[in-house]
Amino acid sequence: MHAKIKLPATASLLALLSAASLPLSAKTTPTPPKDEIPADEKIVDLEVFEVKGFRSSLSSAAEIKQSSATIVDSIVATDIDKLPDINASYALSRVPGVQLAHTFSGLGGNGAVTIRGLNQITNTLDGRQVITPGGIANGTAGVGVGQRTFDYSQIPSALIAGIDVYKTAAANQIDGGLGGLVDVRMRKPSDFAEGYGGGITAGTSYSALRDKNEQNYNVFFNASKKTEGFGKIGLLVALSDITTPWREDAISIGNPVASSTATTGVPTALISSGYNVNSSYGEFKTEGFNAVLEWQPNQSWQFYVGYNPNKWRNIQDTVQFVTALSAANVVPGSGTMFGGSSTAVRSATFANVTGTAYGFTRDLENKLEMFNAGGRYKAGDLTVKFDANHYTSSNRFYNNLVFASVNIPSLTYDLAGDIPSVRIAGVDLQDPTGYRLNQVNYRLFPSNTEGKAARIDAEYNIQKGFLSKVAAGIRYSATTSDNYPTGLFLGSYSFSPSNNLLSQYPGQWGPSPIKDFYTGYSEPQIPLYLTGSTAVMRDANAFYKTYGATNTPDTSATVNRLSLFDIEETTTAFYVMPQFAGLIGGYRIDGNIGLRAVETKEDTNGFQGANSASAVPLNLQTSYWNYLPSFNGRIHFTEQLSLRTAVSKTITRPNFGSLSPSLTLNANPVNPALNSGSQGNPDLKPIRGTNFDLSLEYYFNKSDLVYLAGFRKEVKGFISSFSEQRTYEGVTYVISTSKNLNPATIQGFEAGFQKFFTFLPKPFDGFGLQSNFTYVDSSTPTTVTGAGTVDTPLTNLSRQSYNIVGMYEKGPFSARVAYNYRSDFVTGFAYFVNTGLLRQTMLGYGDLDASLNYDITKNIQIAIQAVNLTNKLRYQVYGSKQVPSNIYLDGRQLMASVTLRF
Repeated sequence: MHAKIKLPATASLLALLSAASLPLSAKTTPTPPKDEIPADEKIVDLEVFEVKGFRSSLSSAAEIKQSSATIVDSIVATDIDKLPDINASYALSRVPGVQLAHTFSGLGGNGAVTIRGLNQITNTLDGRQVITPGGIANGTAGVGVGQRTFDYSQIPSALIAGIDVYKTAAANQIDGGLGGLVDVRMRKPSDFAEGYGGGITAGTSYSALRDKNEQNYNVFFNASKKTEGFGKIGLLVALSDITTPWREDAISIGNPVASSTATTGVPTALISSGYNVNSSYGEFKTEGFNAVLEWQPNQSWQFYVGYNPNKWRNIQDTVQFVTALSAANVVPGSGTMFGGSSTAVRSATFANVTGTAYGFTRDLENKLEMFNAGGRYKAGDLTVKFDANHYTSSNRFYNNLVFASVNIPSLTYDLAGDIPSVRIAGVDLQDPTGYRLNQVNYRLFPSNTEGKAARIDAEYNIQKGFLSKVAAGIRYSATTSDNYPTGLFLGSYSFSPSNNLLSQYPGQWGPSPIKDFYTGYSEPQIPLYLTGSTAVMRDANAFYKTYGATNTPDTSATVNRLSLFDIEETTTAFYVMPQFAGLIGGYRIDGNIGLRAVETKEDTNGFQGANSASAVPLNLQTSYWNYLPSFNGRIHFTEQLSLRTAVSKTITRPNFGSLSPSLTLNANPVNPALNSGSQGNPDLKPIRGTNFDLSLEYYFNKSDLVYLAGFRKEVKGFISSFSEQRTYEGVTYVISTSKNLNPATIQGFEAGFQKFFTFLPKPFDGFGLQSNFTYVDSSTPTTVTGAGTVDTPLTNLSRQSYNIVGMYEKGPFSARVAYNYRSDFVTGFAYFVNTGLLRQTMLGYGDLDASLNYDITKNIQIAIQAVNLTNKLRYQVYGSKQVPSNIYLDGRQLMASVTLRF
C-alpha cells in the first residue's frame, strides 16, 4: 500500500505502548486527533513510499527506535508468520550489541544472550517477565538450574510480531536487567484491520549433515468487529508446530599436559590429554499457541485476556569415543613440534591407551504456560493501564548413558591441517570381544519456576509548560524457584567382571550409526566403533533392566535432600517518571527523569548436613531496597538529526540456584579424584551497575537511518564461581560455589546503517542494505582454583561483532542475504598444576544465511530459507589452533514453505 504518515515530532513513548504492557507495538501508531496533540509537538510529514515486506519491517523498527524515549533496537516480522530469521535467537543476533553462543547446531537453546557484554538481562513476553529456569548455562547443556534467563527457542517464530531490545533503562521498566531488557511481542487482534482473516503455512526443514527432513505447519485466525451496543471485539488464535532435524560433529582434544619424554630436547613440551570424537543428532520440536480476546465497550475502556502455552523439546542422541592420553603412555621421542617458539607437540604416539565408547540420550524440555488479563481506562488527559499475569515454567534435562572400555595398543594423533587426525593400530574397534562394560547412568536435572505479577501504570498529560506528562505506577510480583521433586538426581549401575561382556546383551551394541563423520574432510578419525543403542534409554527403568541392574531409578532412588532448594522472591516496585518537552536555545528537547524504588524479599529454603540422612532443613529470610534513578534526554538538531543521552542505575539479582544453601555431592565411582559438588551462597548480593549512554541518530526517511552510539557500564558485585576442596564423612570433594567480586567495566560503541536505494534506476531501486558494527571491551576479576583472582574479559563476549544484510524487494519477489560475524571470545578458564592458568577461547566465526520469497498471488506465497551456507568449522582452543580444545561442524539447514491466506 501507499501511505503518507503524519507523526508528532516528539511522539511519546506511551503513544506506542501496547494496551497490555511497557513494550512497543509492532503496528504503525495512528496519528491522534489534532486536539490531542500537545502544543509543543509539531507534525512531521514523512516521505511517501510503498510499505511492504522487508521495507515495512525495517520501517516499523526504525519508527520504534526514533519514537522511543530510550535507546532501543527492534526486529519486526514482515507478516503474521514471517520473522526475518529461522528463530528468535537468530533474529536477536542481528541486533547491534547483542551476541549469542551457539548451542545445538546453532538452532536452539538458551545460548547465553548478552547485551553489550552482559547476560544479566530482563526477559519479557508482551511486557510480562518470564523465566526459563534451567537447561543451558553458558552454552553447556544440562548444568543450569534456578536461572533467570529465557530460552527464546521455546516461542515459535511464526507467533512473534517483533522483538524489542532496550539498551537503556527507564523508571517504568521492570527492574532486574543489568544489561538491558528484551521483550518478545506476540500478535494481537488490534494489529489487524477490522474484519476477519487467516491462513496456514506448511513447510519442511532439512538438515544436510543429518540428511533428514521434518514437516511443519502454522495456522492463524483473527477477527474483529464493531457492534452497535457491545462495542468493538476482537479475537486472534494462532498455532505453530515446528520440527527441525539437526546434527553436530565434534572433535575434542584434552587439555595440554607437560611431557619431558615426548620430544627429545624439549622438556616442557605440551601434549594433549585426550582425543575424543562425538556426533550428536536429533530434532527440535517447538509447539506454541497464542489466543487473545480484546474488547472495547466504549472510548474510555479497553479489556483483554490472553493465553500462551509453549513447549520446546530437543530430542538428542549422542555417540562418542573417548581416549585417555598421558605423559606416562607417550612413546618417548615420538613427538613432532610445530616449530618456532611454540612448545605444543603437533603429533605424538601413545601406547596402551584406554578407549571408552558411549551411547547417550540428552533430552531437554521447556514448558511455559501463561495467562494474562488487563485493560486500559482513559478519561481526558488521564490514562490508566492495568495488567495481571500468572505463568508456570519448567525445564527437564534427562541424560541416560552406557559406556564400555577397550584397550588400544597404539594411537597417533596429528594436530596439523584444517582438523586434527588420528590413527590407531593393534585393535579392531568393531570387535565386541575387546570391550568391557563399565557403567549405566541415569541423570535428571529438574528446575521449576512459577510467577505471579500485577501492575498499574498511570499517565497524566499536563500539556502546558516544559513538563509535558507525569507517569507513575506500582508493580507487585511473586516468583518461586525450586528443583523439586528430586533435585539433581544421579543414579548409576556398575558392571562386575561376571556380567560386563557385550555378548551378554545381544542387540544392545552395534556399529556407530554415523558412517560419514566430518563429511567433506579427508583426515582420518577414530575408525567405526561400537556404541550402545539409545532405543531403550528413554525409559530409565527398562534401560536398567536391559543390562541386568538389580536397582532401577524407581526402586532404588532416594532423593538427596541436600540437593533440594525452594526459594520465593517477592518484589514491590514504585516509580514516578516526569516527562518533559520544549525548546532550549532554539532546539527542541524531550525526555524523562524518573526514580524506581523496589523492595525485594527472599525466603530461601534448603538443607544442610554431612549427608542426606543427617540433613536438616534451613530457612533464611532477607529483605532489601534498591533505588534506581534514570534519565533519558534527547536534543533535536533538526527534524532528522538528534542526540540522545542516558544515565541510569540498574541491578540484577543472583540466580535462584546461586542463592540455594543446599549442598550437592557427586561421587565419581571410577576416579574419586573427580568427586565434585556444588553449593549456593545465600549471602550473595545483587549486581549493581551505573550506565552512561550517548547515541547520535540521523533518519533519512521513515525506513532509512544511520547512527553511532557509545556506552560505558561500571559494575559492582559481579558473581564469580570458584572451587575448593571439602571433606564430608572422610571423602574429599571439589565443591563449586560463588561470591560477589568488584569491580568491572564494560565500554564500547555501536554503529549502524540501513537504507533502500530507491534513487537507483529500475529494477535496481529494489535493493537495500542493513549493517551494524559493535565493539565492546571489558575487564572483570575472575576467581580460578589454583590461580587466585585474575583480571579477565567477560566470558562469551566478543570484542567485535557485525552484521551485513543485503535485501532486494520488487513486486512479488523479495530476497535477503545475511552475514553475522563475531570475533574471538573467552568461554572459560581452568588452572592445571603443570600448565598453569589456561584460557579457553572460541575463535571468531561467521554465519551466512539467505532467504527467497515469492508471492504467486496476493493470497499464496512460497518461501525458501537457508542457514549456515558456508558450513564453516568453529574452533575452540587453549590460546591458539596449535593447542585445540574443540572443533565443531554443524552442517547446512534448508527450509521451504507455502503460505495460503484468506
